[in-house]
Amino acid sequence: MRSAIWEMLVKIAEKNNNFTLLSLNQEIVYNDTHIFFRVRDIPEDRLYLLSFLPKGKENTVQKKENIKIAVKDTIDFCNILGDKFNVYVENSLIEFERKKINNYLDISGWEVTSQLTDIPEKISFKHFIYNAKKSKYEYIFKNIGNKKMNIDFMIFSNSLDKNSDEFKYFSNLLENFGDVEGPYKISSSREMMENYIASGYKKKILIFVDKREVFENEYKNLKIYYDTNRIPTQFVSIETIEEKLKPKKLKGVHANLILEILTKVGLKPFVLRPPEDILNNDGILCLSDIETTKSKLFGLLFTYYKEGLKMNEDVQIYNDIPYQINEDEDKIIINEDKIILLAEKIKMLVGERMKIDIVLTREWDKERLKKLIKELNSKGIEIDKVYHISSKTSRFTDEYIISDNIDLNKHPYIIVGRKTAFLRTSTELRIYYSISPLFIRLAFPESREIDENDLIKILWLVRKRIYRIQEIYALKLPEPIYIFKNLRKIYLARIEGRLTLPLDLLI
Repeated sequence: MRSAIWEMLVKIAEKNNNFTLLSLNQEIVYNDTHIFFRVRDIPEDRLYLLSFLPKGKENTVQKKENIKIAVKDTIDFCNILGDKFNVYVENSLIEFERKKINNYLDISGWEVTSQLTDIPEKISFKHFIYNAKKSKYEYIFKNIGNKKMNIDFMIFSNSLDKNSDEFKYFSNLLENFGDVEGPYKISSSREMMENYIASGYKKKILIFVDKREVFENEYKNLKIYYDTNRIPTQFVSIETIEEKLKPKKLKGVHANLILEILTKVGLKPFVLRPPEDILNNDGILCLSDIETTKSKLFGLLFTYYKEGLKMNEDVQIYNDIPYQINEDEDKIIINEDKIILLAEKIKMLVGERMKIDIVLTREWDKERLKKLIKELNSKGIEIDKVYHISSKTSRFTDEYIISDNIDLNKHPYIIVGRKTAFLRTSTELRIYYSISPLFIRLAFPESREIDENDLIKILWLVRKRIYRIQEIYALKLPEPIYIFKNLRKIYLARIEGRLTLPLDLLI
């Protein structure tokens, strides 16, 4: 099909001078914007999905105006193709019809609760974010109380001393919420862990302040050690202090930092309540490979829907669930003889008499997924729905993300066929990564169709990362998927059996 579409584009290019084609990588060039396309087969609906996206680098910060131009160029190129066109494949005529997004999820009325008051206060999500941004985040600090919270901030740095301007500024910021110790040398941090364990009533967090390369060299290797021992840590680069914390206009960075720290020490200031639409089930389980250059591991993370359940949410990582990855199809093949073992591990994490959903970070083989669901049912875990979520599949862009006066609380979505949907989770354009929606496919049950309630579950998993308040509208990934993506970047030494990491320490 891809070859047939390329031949069709070649014929159009011969009659149209507005764009050119690069045969080597099959790219389209329109107004200097490079555009690539993907074709996905949806056999259950007898559909082909053709998508176009401007080329860019995922993790680079580009000028917003340049991104807008690239998006507009892509849309203008699609206008040349028209709303309908035909492609001939092996003497068969395939008609492509352009689909436009015209449905929205409005999260304005979702509720945020303040957890640091005796009686949790409720406010709508829209007004919570509005109050925070309008007040330049003073609203956040006012609700937190700007009072000491019985926290010890233990600062470690190889580059700063007590007299350095960066240390003085940073410690003054932290002293609003607790006592500051240090700075100590990073090499001494492990020895001081014993003092942490025996610290008694105070909550401690180890804060590493140094140049960015230290994260790659020392802290990155230490972090998994502390997380395993349930010791909160935070890395703050000297560059961040100089470029983002010192400038008074960047108060959102202050708010992000303090909210993350408080969440890590168990004093979660604000919580986005689960919408009523998703409370019929107990929670959602994320299954993901964690493949790095040094190890091939498998991870589980269970998130509770039900409010008020004071349960620890942990990531469990195993080395005895072998699998193979097909990168071209974004598919994982778990060894069939390990499905029963995986079901046992899920039972240990989730418990019994539970009704849950499952999120997959890669597509699964149908028969092995059915076998897992059957095993879980036999162990008292009822599976309601299973979703495959991807930020790489059938990526495209749309006019909404570059519109003027956009309502950031409205999330466009489109349902294609019976099982597939695309949901725009990021409504604020900040980086290239924001321009495309999430691909969501209902993998189970076969008898049901994907609907708006399914998308509400996924969107809540994205927006529950409210501790990242400054860029809350730019967040794209659901929290479990974001956690597993980051775990692939952290050094994971060879593990024996099971490695358990607290979710709050991995945010």
